[in-house]
Amino acid sequence: MNYQLLKSAAQEVRDEYLRGELGEEKCEILDKYQLKSNANLYWERRHEHHPVQQYFSHKFAKKASPLGMIFHIYKLCYAKVKYFDKNWNEFAPCSVM
Repeated sequence: MNYQLLKSAAQEVRDEYLRGELGEEKCEILDKYQLKSNANLYWERRHEHHPVQQYFSHKFAKKASPLGMIFHIYKLCYAKVKYFDKNWNEFAPCSVM
């Protein structure tokens, strides 16, 4: 796809195409955090009474893991993302007694 052409496309068309490149799990993250693409192909959140917050580029969303996307939204260190991705199987959920 010609990304220059996509930048000038309507919001709905652009979102539909870009989401198709990401997969179901990453799209669930976009939905949960109400992220929409902008004309520069960055994922951002728009609130009525707050300034627009850009989170990451579409290029980053394609190459990052879903966990990496979440860590980026919360502005956590990328080294932590790599550590959690590498050692994910060693973590056990907490159980409440």
